Amino acid sequence: MHVPPAHLHSQNLAGLPITTTSRPHYKAVIEAMDTELGRLFQTLGPEVMGKTNVVFLGDNGSVQNMAAPPFLGGKAKGSPYEGGLNVPLVISGPAVVNPGRIVDDLACSVDVFTTSLALAGADDAIPAWAEVDGESLLPYVTDTATTPARTFAYSEQFTGTQWPAPLQTGHATIRNDRFKLIRRMTQPDELYDLQLDPWEQTNLLAGPLSSFQQQQRARLEAEIDALRARPAAAVPFGGSACVGSNGKVPGIQAFGVPTLGALYGVTGTDGIPSGTAMHLLGVDAVKWDGVPLPAAIGGPGSGCSLLLAPLLTTPLPIVFNGEAHFVGNLPALQSLVGVRLFHQFAMLDPAAPGGLGFVTSPGLMSRIGM
Repeated sequence: MHVPPAHLHSQNLAGLPITTTSRPHYKAVIEAMDTELGRLFQTLGPEVMGKTNVVFLGDNGSVQNMAAPPFLGGKAKGSPYEGGLNVPLVISGPAVVNPGRIVDDLACSVDVFTTSLALAGADDAIPAWAEVDGESLLPYVTDTATTPARTFAYSEQFTGTQWPAPLQTGHATIRNDRFKLIRRMTQPDELYDLQLDPWEQTNLLAGPLSSFQQQQRARLEAEIDALRARPAAAVPFGGSACVGSNGKVPGIQAFGVPTLGALYGVTGTDGIPSGTAMHLLGVDAVKWDGVPLPAAIGGPGSGCSLLLAPLLTTPLPIVFNGEAHFVGNLPALQSLVGVRLFHQFAMLDPAAPGGLGFVTSPGLMSRIGM
């Protein structure tokens, strides 16, 4: 707590000691923030604000001592209850159609990222291989939403640095439009009907569940398990127009599933039989030595590009059907879960039209799962 400049708030703080329970100081800080935001917007002026969208998001509920009824201090900031998770989200600006609306659908803080990209017209800035948890709220902004962007809202408090955190403490919390499940690591789970019990006074798991309540619990549990499973994935990215002397663009495909301890690899296709392929392996497909990726290589119009930052380059034979195989067993190390590996092939082809002496395939991202 502190005393903001007097011109930023309307609270009478004279003679009041600064304590963690001083509500006037808390209100003064909030008023000061509002005043400064207003001053910022006013200074930017109508011309700038007329083309600026503002997203305002609350931060995980009120602090415990400042929680006001019907919220309780023990169910405020830092807790998995609505007083700690359910926060304001306001979007204002020229993109908003029919302003003044209140939307009751579910949203999560991670949605701000995706929504901001959509507002900026930059949806395609996310690589095909990147996982994005956020859902775009733009249909709500433009008043064109016909179905909910989300059927679940999720929050997790965790400890530990290796999968699967939380290791010993923490909780995973999930809700749909009515029911909410709190899965604790060291305490019994809790289930609430937010429609009938919005202040979470009655834990339904303290008594027998109806068949409908049991069904809802099972749905929420399944969704938590799915969110925390970190499944393996193999995702192609970065198309190629690098044509070889055989008139074909080399291809790339996964061999097996990238799970711990499993046989996994990638196959390059459409190379020159009896030739050599170079398998490129990396963990980054954004930059290589400061150079943004993908990076065009070869002469103008060659269509060849480097899609990853190579850490390991392995020569492989191209067999009779034009394929080259890079295969091995993934180590059974928990720390590898969620790690992305990026693959690309460069097929040696001295007669290729681009004059490089080789042609490049598209890329493949492999995310290691359990």
